[in-house]
Amino acid sequence: MAQTIADIFSEVFGGGPVEPDSDFFDIGGDSILAAKAVVRLRKKLDMTVTMRDVFTARTAKALAVVLADRVG
Repeated sequence: MAQTIADIFSEVFGGGPVEPDSDFFDIGGDSILAAKAVVRLRKKLDMTVTMRDVFTARTAKALAVVLADRVG
């Protein structure tokens, strides 16, 4: 799941590679891009993803752990 999230982060940044350990905000993310990522994540993963999730779990790998915990 971390790679899928990293790929979505890459999409909102315009296509450059994003590593699963890259901090979303350190590589240029902001609240507008986070909102775009949340919308795409909800659609792609078919689950609840919040802005708070992106702001607190700032890497794709950390966000994958948070979302996996919700699934069970």
